[in-house]
Amino acid sequence: MNEAPTWVTACIPTFRCTEHVRQAVKSLLNQTHPFLRVIVINDGDSEPPWATLSDIADPRLVRFDIYENRGPYFALAVASEATPDPLFLIQDADDLSSPERVATLLRMLRRDGSTYAFSALTQFYEDAGGVVVSSPLFSTPPDTVPSPSFKYRFSHHGLYKTSAIRQLGGYFGGFRFGYDKFITNLLLLAGSVSWTPQPLYWLRTRPNSLTRAPDTGLLSERRRALNAEMSQMFSHAYCDYRAFASGQISGRRLLQLIRSRVQERCGLADRQRIQAHAAKLRQGLRMQSGLGENGVRPSPINHPAMNNSRLESGVIPP
Repeated sequence: MNEAPTWVTACIPTFRCTEHVRQAVKSLLNQTHPFLRVIVINDGDSEPPWATLSDIADPRLVRFDIYENRGPYFALAVASEATPDPLFLIQDADDLSSPERVATLLRMLRRDGSTYAFSALTQFYEDAGGVVVSSPLFSTPPDTVPSPSFKYRFSHHGLYKTSAIRQLGGYFGGFRFGYDKFITNLLLLAGSVSWTPQPLYWLRTRPNSLTRAPDTGLLSERRRALNAEMSQMFSHAYCDYRAFASGQISGRRLLQLIRSRVQERCGLADRQRIQAHAAKLRQGLRMQSGLGENGVRPSPINHPAMNNSRLESGVIPP
């Protein structure tokens, strides 16, 4: 008997990124692993990107609006709560995935039995002379040994077990930016991580991105304040981890403590908003994908693995 295919949900939050989002979407729809649903979430942009995606008829593409700008983590929380799929992939609206990204990360998860898998990243930017590729990120083994040090250990642009995100309290925590640093540190306390030096993700450098904009950039006062708060939260989580490692508490209790702190920081009102949006998205997923209550899906159609189509003109990962 043939093994049932493993479905992956990929989420692309987008806000004022219309010029790039089409390439991001096409790079996912062109994956060699065809069992992939791509959810593009408009994060309150008054000029949503739907016109530029209007001619894409692939049934795996799902469009969803959140009519307020809450930041990418809120959108990721909605999608990860709504999806019926066991695996969850993160992709920014201005970045690109190599065609074999999902298949490779999925093999790593299966091989290692890990919670999360990610790859080295190729950094690039565009200027008048074309595409400029700069130094790669995470081309050497990352630090995956749990420690009390709260630092940027590895990228959150990877493939997760959806259940792990939910067990950690969701992908929001009440933070508009910087939360990826926190959740990747939490993964080391409550799960395991796989990595490959093969660069499968193309990270676009933009002057107005969250990590570079004056008010949210890496050196901004707002980010320093949030980092201090997250560092304090992580110190409590690490103490819980030490109690688990010494046999004082169970793994289930460790997850309960982490989840309660994350959800407390998120707040009841935002948790309710996430659940309300997720309920609408879940209903839309069933309608658009032909899902019944048993979760049966039709086979993908018009997939590049079957028709040899390529990415749109522009940056094409090797």
